[in-house]
Amino acid sequence: MSIRIDFTHDSGDQQLAQVMQQYAFGYGAWPEGSLIADGLKGIDRRKAYAKVIRKKAVLDTTAAIIHTTTDQQIVDTTRRETPLQELLPMETARGKTAAYDILKSRGAAAFVAETVTLSTGSAVTDTYVNATVNLAILTATGGWTDFAIASMAAQYPSRDARALEIRNKTWTLNESWENELINGNQSAVSAAAGLGGNLSLGFSGIRTFIYNSSSAPTGTASDLLLSKGAAPIALGDIDTVLNNMVQINVKPNLSYTDLQTWQYIKGLFMTQARYVNPETEIAWGLRALGFQTPYGLLPIIADKFAPNLSGLREFGILDTKFLAQRILLDATFELFAKTTIQQTFVVKKFGSLIDKTDQVPGLYAGSSDTSKMGLIYGLP
Repeated sequence: MSIRIDFTHDSGDQQLAQVMQQYAFGYGAWPEGSLIADGLKGIDRRKAYAKVIRKKAVLDTTAAIIHTTTDQQIVDTTRRETPLQELLPMETARGKTAAYDILKSRGAAAFVAETVTLSTGSAVTDTYVNATVNLAILTATGGWTDFAIASMAAQYPSRDARALEIRNKTWTLNESWENELINGNQSAVSAAAGLGGNLSLGFSGIRTFIYNSSSAPTGTASDLLLSKGAAPIALGDIDTVLNNMVQINVKPNLSYTDLQTWQYIKGLFMTQARYVNPETEIAWGLRALGFQTPYGLLPIIADKFAPNLSGLREFGILDTKFLAQRILLDATFELFAKTTIQQTFVVKKFGSLIDKTDQVPGLYAGSSDTSKMGLIYGLP
């Protein structure tokens, strides 16, 4: 229903109808500064609006009725993408510890003579290992006040304090998880000191598993850990690590690096390999460089949580078939008890990362980690 108000007459019925319409939306729908009641003057604007008169010969931008307004959009330059969180497999965790079994080695077969006598003592022995990883608890806490909800809803443009807080804290949680996937539990004595996650309460990240390997399955850790000593990466370096990984039955299908190294590798593709456009699109619409291997395309993604300091930049090479996010509880929103005119909440996530090629996962260098993932590090 549309109501036209003529403010040149004291039409009580019309003003009352207008007030009734405004009350359908609460006081927030009234113009800012509307006088509601003045007992000394006998004015009750809950029944009628006040007459407001401004005299100005020519209305221009100096008029007091022209106010500053804010765009509806809130400009956000803080959000960072979390591609690995979307690309690494997610598996269900049960209990507070993630456990997995590994066939570490198999006994060799043997050629024998026609008349050889076989006994139970000559059976070939296989070796199994049970590895365990503790789950971590990640939280992001926020909240709002009742006053904030009312005032933000009444302003123009109106905003929802609850939606803003829940969105921001969820993004914060996701970014912290992505950082832990790459840098988690990175010890201070590693080759990339100071770039890690939470040493005591977090979980081991990809770089931790690789750096802390006391030996690689091919003999020495250097088979899968290639140090460049602040020299630029070359396409041959990628081939070297890929070859070493394939020899131990790992078939890389995803790699990550920082944005600067990503751009440098793109330049190598376009000059040495004569690619016109070496980029390709993978899951979730992500843009990646495509490196051809005997086992298919190896996407190279740029991750903002990868080390991005000169001399500490890296190029990680992964086989996601052996990596998993073990999740006990995915990101979940929960309200705390409300005892005041403010409401607090938490977004929580329980889980960990496991490297199924690692027989005895540990947190710090010197442990018995034996990850089969590859890493080229020490890039300028």
